[in-house]
This record gives sequence, structure tokens and C-alpha cells, in this order.
Amino acid sequence: NSRGVIMEEALVEKIKEVLNDPDATTWNNVDTLQFNIIDIMEVDLEMLVLPFRLLMKYELHSKFEVNVEIWAKFMLKVKEYMKIDNPYHNFVHIIDVTQTLSSFLQSPQVAFLTDMDKFTLILASVIHDLDHPGTNNTYQTNKKTELAVKYDNKSVLERHHISLAIALFKETIFNGGTNIDAAQQELILADVEKLLLSTDM
Repeated sequence: NSRGVIMEEALVEKIKEVLNDPDATTWNNVDTLQFNIIDIMEVDLEMLVLPFRLLMKYELHSKFEVNVEIWAKFMLKVKEYMKIDNPYHNFVHIIDVTQTLSSFLQSPQVAFLTDMDKFTLILASVIHDLDHPGTNNTYQTNKKTELAVKYDNKSVLERHHISLAIALFKETIFNGGTNIDAAQQELILADVEKLLLSTDM
């Protein structure tokens, strides 16, 4: 629809503006644990562009030649999947988690991580609660929901997030959105799956 097109164009322009901002990766302490998501939670464009700032922090946007237009489509689809009426597992939550994880990536304790590892972790953070219904796995299993039946009561929500995320990756950023080859894409998808399954606690 026209509103979606306008939002996509606005996000692309915002990302291009951020690309030219020398302070893009330190804006509002976005690269530290002092950053407060509450400061921007009402500003759609700032929320949507924040993960790209984090890619820039580690120069992943240039190393992997991330296509701005395709990244914008990816982020808007992620936001679309997140239910507005979900009080916790919503778009604000995933942006908050992604920013926090990115701050941890600066620790000397994880200096062994490669650029591909960092890219994978940021991607996994962005999609880790995709289309979260606002209930937990116990509820899904007890209610014998459609998702519980589909995933045989095993890591129900995590497998749901993974399924949607893989399809979204293949539709957007792994469809001409980076310079990452097909073999490496498969490794990233496998790692994202492991990371998300590990959140079933």
C-alpha cells in the first residue's frame, strides 16, 4: 500500500542520512549499556534504523555490502510481524535486546568472534521473537494450539520464530541484500536456528 511505500522510502533516506553521520555509532550512547530504549520507543524511524547503526559500529554494513533498500524492507517486515498489543514481546523489546547484545560484542571476552559471527548474532537478535503471540510454550502445549501441534510440543515458539525468520531472510537480505555467498548463508541460518533454540529455557 501507499503508506508502506512511503515508510520504506523514509527509512531508506534515514539510513542514508545515518551513513553520512560521523557520530552515527555513538548517537545517544547507542554503543553502550547507558543507552535507554525508552528515549526513542515512540519514534518509528529511529527504532527501525537502530540495528543498522549497530552494523556500522562493527563496519559490517561495508564488509558484507549490505544493500540499504533491501535492509529497509527486512526491518519493516520484522516490525510488521511484531504485535502492537503484545505488552512485552514486541518491536521495542527486540530492538532493545539487539542494542544490548551489540554492546556486549565490544567486550574483550568475546574478541574471538569473527565479523560473520557478529553479523549472525545481530540478525538473530532482530528476529528472535518474530510474531510472538504473547504466551509461552507451556500455554501453547496445554492449549494444544495450532503451533504446538505443528511443532510437536517441542520449542514451539522458538521453532515458529525460526521458520518465519528463515523465510524472511531468503526473501530479503539473502536475496541480493549482501555479498554473502549461498554456502555461508546456509551456515548463518544454521547458527541462527541454534541460537534461537537455546532461548527455550
